[in-house]
Amino acid sequence: MPAATLTWADDGDLYTSYGDGFGFEPFVKPKLSMGVAKVVGPPTAFQGINIRSESAERLGDGKKGLKASGMLMVDAVLYMWVRNANNSQIAWSGDHGVSWRWGFRIDKSFGSPAFLNFGKNYEGARDAYVYTFSQDGPSAYGIDDGVTLARVPKGAAQIAEIDGIVEISRDGDTRRMKITSAEIYRDLARRGRLVASEQGLEPPATGVPTPA
Repeated sequence: MPAATLTWADDGDLYTSYGDGFGFEPFVKPKLSMGVAKVVGPPTAFQGINIRSESAERLGDGKKGLKASGMLMVDAVLYMWVRNANNSQIAWSGDHGVSWRWGFRIDKSFGSPAFLNFGKNYEGARDAYVYTFSQDGPSAYGIDDGVTLARVPKGAAQIAEIDGIVEISRDGDTRRMKITSAEIYRDLARRGRLVASEQGLEPPATGVPTPA
């Protein structure tokens, strides 16, 4: 259970996620590719508690299943980076991990992102930003020679609520981020204008304009 998936929440508990397992005792069934849990109590008498969540739990082993790579609580909202999603995707919970909403997905680099945690409910942060970082590659299972760092103003973290596909491009030393609404892709899918590829659903190379 990587330390990057632990965060200190506003209620004093530590929230986390586990992968390819059954969680804490009493174990959950079936085996989950991704499950949510928390650790409560003092260092001398701590206890792990599984949090059952239909909107977060996923099946599948190894590369075939979604897994959390980072978790952070800011202003009583729990955020989770999820990998193995054709790169990574953001999810968030406003009820301490019971129910989750899914937001944008990054389609380039950021294959296994984590958050920089800083104290209980992020209260120890030295500035007004939330920081996230990842190896500069598309997968948690690859070897990459760089690290990518990004930040967002803490008060503007609502960007996570945009449901869509994130495209990251380089222009010299500048990186640009473009979010295409998932509703555009759903509309194209309804009209049979999406094709399958190893990277997921995307518009055909010819005949269909790329969503703006």
